[in-house]
Amino acid sequence: MSQRWSRGLLPILWLPVSSPASGLLDEQQASLLPAILIGLLLASGGLWWLQSRRRRSRDSTYRALLEQTRGQLLDSVLEQRPLLQLMERLAMSWSALQPGSNGSVLLVDEHARINTIAAPGLPASYSAQLDGLHAAEGVGSCGTAIARCAPVFVADVQTDPLWMPYQALAETGGFRSCWSMPFFDESGRVLGTFAVYGQQPGLPDTRARNWMLEFTRLAALAVQKTRLAEQHELSRQRFTAVFHQAALPMLLVSAEGVLLEANPRFAELFGYQPEANACFDLRSWLHPDDLRTFAPQLRELLDQHTHVLDGELRIRLPDGRFDWFKLNISLVSGAHGAHQSYLLVAEDISQRKATELAMQEAAAVFEHSREGMLVTDAGYRISTVNPAFTRITGLTPGQVQGRTVMQFNLDTGSGKTTEQELAILQQDGYWQGEVRIQGAGGQPLPLWVTATLIHSADGQLERCLIMFNDLSRLRRSQEQLYRLTNFDSLTGLPNRVMASFHLQQLLSQAGIRDCRLAVLYIDLDKFKSINDNLGHECGDQVLREAASRLQSECGPADMLARLAADEFMLIVDGCEADQARELAGRLCQSMRVPFLLDDGRQLYLSASVGFAMYPDDAASAAELIRKADTAMDSVKLAGRDGVRQWAEEMDAQVSQRFELERDMRIGLEHSPEQFVLYYQPLIDLQTRQVRGVEALLRWQHPQRGLIGPDLFIPVAELTGLIVPLGRRALDGACRQLQQWQSEGLALEFVSVNLSPLQFSGEDLQCSVAETLANSGLAPEALVLEITESALMTDVQKSLDTLHVLKRMGVRLALDDFGTGYSSLSHLRSFPLDKLKIDRSFMQGVPESRGDSLLLASILELAAGLQLEVVAEGVETEAQLQFLYRHDCAMAQGFLLSRPLPVGQLQAWLAQDGDQ
Repeated sequence: MSQRWSRGLLPILWLPVSSPASGLLDEQQASLLPAILIGLLLASGGLWWLQSRRRRSRDSTYRALLEQTRGQLLDSVLEQRPLLQLMERLAMSWSALQPGSNGSVLLVDEHARINTIAAPGLPASYSAQLDGLHAAEGVGSCGTAIARCAPVFVADVQTDPLWMPYQALAETGGFRSCWSMPFFDESGRVLGTFAVYGQQPGLPDTRARNWMLEFTRLAALAVQKTRLAEQHELSRQRFTAVFHQAALPMLLVSAEGVLLEANPRFAELFGYQPEANACFDLRSWLHPDDLRTFAPQLRELLDQHTHVLDGELRIRLPDGRFDWFKLNISLVSGAHGAHQSYLLVAEDISQRKATELAMQEAAAVFEHSREGMLVTDAGYRISTVNPAFTRITGLTPGQVQGRTVMQFNLDTGSGKTTEQELAILQQDGYWQGEVRIQGAGGQPLPLWVTATLIHSADGQLERCLIMFNDLSRLRRSQEQLYRLTNFDSLTGLPNRVMASFHLQQLLSQAGIRDCRLAVLYIDLDKFKSINDNLGHECGDQVLREAASRLQSECGPADMLARLAADEFMLIVDGCEADQARELAGRLCQSMRVPFLLDDGRQLYLSASVGFAMYPDDAASAAELIRKADTAMDSVKLAGRDGVRQWAEEMDAQVSQRFELERDMRIGLEHSPEQFVLYYQPLIDLQTRQVRGVEALLRWQHPQRGLIGPDLFIPVAELTGLIVPLGRRALDGACRQLQQWQSEGLALEFVSVNLSPLQFSGEDLQCSVAETLANSGLAPEALVLEITESALMTDVQKSLDTLHVLKRMGVRLALDDFGTGYSSLSHLRSFPLDKLKIDRSFMQGVPESRGDSLLLASILELAAGLQLEVVAEGVETEAQLQFLYRHDCAMAQGFLLSRPLPVGQLQAWLAQDGDQ
């Protein structure tokens, strides 16, 4: 105000005497005008100073009053004053702080009903009508604040929509404004609200809001502390009632070990009333042995690691005896005025313990004996049996009690009757020996029995105690050992040990009987791939089914044995070589039928069978087995799925195979450059241009020179070395095509053969992706060739793998079509791009009308399936013209070009490729 006055007076001070304003005054008055104005200016500044000082004094008074209110309320809470008194003081304190308004405190119950607990400045009739209202939106300031969990400030209750239903009620209360601020407990639940009722309309300023916030904090503290004290008091009263009325003796001991109180039942049971406030020594109360057991648990309780302790212990009685009690010690709070104490409850269990001990002593021998035991009376009538008797014989006590020993038809193996054996027992008083009885299931039980007669003091026979051990386990162990030693656990077939023994027995009699016999060695082709990729469970299903199929082809006198994982041996007595060959063919045929697994998948397998004849091929069991195995290996090297009888040259083949395998491993590990790629061009029959090449692996052996694939590829597939070889071929072919394309050679693709082991491997996708990434070759420039047999081993898994490769952008070709056993339905479902016709279909074309019709049909079929056809093995111009006329897409063969190393192929492309 003084500044405003100063701004108004300063221009007047500087008016010149001759100004128009001076005309209003005479000369004498005008001369006094500056002095008058200066006085007015000084007076206005003093007035502002006095007002500022008065305001600071009032604020100081308010702060002091607020601090006093806070201190008084906290003291009252600590003194546990009644909640009503606390809230009354809080409400009255507001009126002192904010004259012209009244404070009130309202609480809300669990059903959201409002209850006025303190409203000293409001009419009682108004508060009475508020009680019981349901807190909700639109129920005045307080009901809405509770519902919203947020402050609600109403400037004028006569116009605000929240007060529409309660305007008449507000008139009886004599107020115009209502400000309400809710307060909460520690969990955030609304406890109530602090409300301010103003006589004049208006909203709270910042200071009033801060005061209300402080008052809600004090209200929340008071309500929570009061309710907690009430709960503690109620708990104390309940505890006291239970303590004094309990039927069990109880003691209350302080944390310091001072006896606080004993209930009446304690005095009744123990015969004395302990002295209160005396030191209580639990150690003198418990049996020393139990104390040692109980001490660690007691220490945890005393250290408050646990709050309850239970135990069955012996407690000293007043006469010095110890008796059994169930003792419970609990940590309690606030009982008997103590901050923390221990409640001891003792339950007399001495009678139960005595009964238990008697029963344990009476049943100890029966319950803990591993031997079967039974007791009879003097007439050998069974009265009691122990659990071991039932466990061994399977007969329950109810089935045998009352029966005589003679009714069991005991077989001692001596030829004597049960009565005769009992007579010996009567004479000697003791009998021991092996006995066979009939068990509950009717099966004979071998037992080792000891019987002893028990007489009374006057020599009269009172009872007979019979004890026995079960010999069944020993017999079963002997039988199990025999089976484990001689039979395969998976298929139930004889194993190598049993088969060898059987073969030796036959050979030992063969000379006398003058007969021949055959030993057939059977190996499941590609079984290792199934076992590795589908798991042992699937592998076991295949082996069990294979054993069943092989067994179905055997005669009753033949012995089929499982020698190893996928190897079987069949011994046929009285058999000629032709019969053995025919039988082996049937065995192979039985393996070609698809194997249906439990999960619905179909697997396609084959078998390789070699056999040797006695006496033509060998005379000993070991030689017959070895030569049959050698013949089977020869089938494997020739391409699997066939039958061969041992021949002398096969031993050299096996030796060569082992040498090749050894050299191959050494080459892969130390000089992988021995394995090189040759490339055979694939010619587009319409344009006569080279579209791509097929990569073919060759082995440049350091001593033997160039080794063709027909020699080392079967060994590589048989030993698993085809996987690293195939990976090397794939990597080299991709790198080479990428180099050619970067040099400008117009080659569209390179074809790479995948072996069945590569195709079924779990890392195929990663291997192809890594090779493409490392070489930089576009995925569509790579054609992967897969044989029919590889696809048909597990059709569903093959389909999944092909789709994965297809999504990568790689093109897929079915290699050697027509040599496997795929169906047209499978061919239609596979996501193939190309079909490669095996060279065997080209041999009679075009001279043979049948071969030509067959080839034409295949080409027509491929066109219908939208597959690009590549014909292999084209060797004559006539064959080439036939393929051209029937719209075959591409061809390869010696007529066009042999497989060439990189340098020669580049020269061929430069000189003869266009021809």
